Amino acid sequence: MGKIIWWLACAGLTLAMAGCNTDSMELGAPVVQARAEALAPVRRPAGAYVLGLNDAIRVKVYNEPDLSGEYVVDSSGSVSIPLAGRIRAAGLTPQQLQHTIMSRLSNGLIKEPHVTVEVSTYTPIYIQGEVKRSGEFAYRPGLMVMDAVA
Repeated sequence: MGKIIWWLACAGLTLAMAGCNTDSMELGAPVVQARAEALAPVRRPAGAYVLGLNDAIRVKVYNEPDLSGEYVVDSSGSVSIPLAGRIRAAGLTPQQLQHTIMSRLSNGLIKEPHVTVEVSTYTPIYIQGEVKRSGEFAYRPGLMVMDAVA
């Protein structure tokens, strides 16, 4: 019986993590579907980390210390950056967000902006069920489901 519960927990965790990808998700409610379409990811390199809700990012705009800082992807999937405005970040890689910020800033605001974006804090994962220790755990790039459960 314990093995069945363990396998169900693993399957549930796998489905929950797969649910973070809206590429193949079919949603029932029109409001939820509209929100998913607004957050739908664009093409990204295979294996690249994709920003999600509550990820904290560090943005550096060279020679512009007032624009550089820490930002959190909010519940709508966006970040608000001075002079660049509100930008949809969820579903983009840090490199894609970097190019979007550079594009926004170069529209007459800053001549040839140089921007870097890196993830400073990843959204944690949650493990529940029949495990030794359930709860919140730090995510790291490359973390596999079986490693997280173990």
